[in-house]
Amino acid sequence: MMRGGARPGAGRKKMSIKRQSHSFRLFDAEYFLLKECQEAIKVGTSFKIIFDKGKGYFEKIERKEVQTTAVDVDDGKGGSLTVDQERAYRLIMSGANCFITGGAGVGKSYLLKHAIDALEKEGKKVVTCAPTGIAARNIGGATLHHTLGIPIGIIEPKKDVLISKRVQELLEVTDVIVIDEISMVRVDVFDWIIKIIEAEAKPHYSVSSKKKISNRIQLVLCGDFCQLPPVINVREREVLYPVKVTLKKIKN
Repeated sequence: MMRGGARPGAGRKKMSIKRQSHSFRLFDAEYFLLKECQEAIKVGTSFKIIFDKGKGYFEKIERKEVQTTAVDVDDGKGGSLTVDQERAYRLIMSGANCFITGGAGVGKSYLLKHAIDALEKEGKKVVTCAPTGIAARNIGGATLHHTLGIPIGIIEPKKDVLISKRVQELLEVTDVIVIDEISMVRVDVFDWIIKIIEAEAKPHYSVSSKKKISNRIQLVLCGDFCQLPPVINVREREVLYPVKVTLKKIKN
């Protein structure tokens, strides 16, 4: 902020002539590099910046056009998925564990509903859930805690995972678990979910058939970490911070 008519630059320490000329040369180089990047962004050209011996070089990237066939969706309106939605859809249908993200209004929930419908038409058992009741209802599911029997309150990282008979029976016939609004899921809750999925993938005795089985469950996560964070109170925040640090140490 300038005060009472003070001239620009007043009070600044003056640089030597040598340092000034070096600074101007550096600024010019950065300016022209930035200008090339801005022009490329405007016209949608891919590019990369290569740094060598303290200098940056702009280089265009030639992209091959990929022809894809649009996926028609049965929404009663004869609609189809966008290119990005189609890629996400095909990834989900491939059986891979995946995380679908994007800003508000890009059609994440729309994509999920059609992917879930397609998975069920293939005969797969899909369990849909979300951290809150409203979010769960939006995709026709139930809350995470109710569906997977997650304990209420903070879950310690070294706590043994105890799975109820109801949840075990559910997991044994489940092919895909879809979790929407994943950004609202606390780190301790997500760690617990991973533990029960890993336990189900290991050889174990079935609750219903009493036979030794192993069931690999596909996990599909959807949400935007730039939107909704977990809802936690002050006490939970005090407890969760050291838990987060502990989890990092265990995984490393």
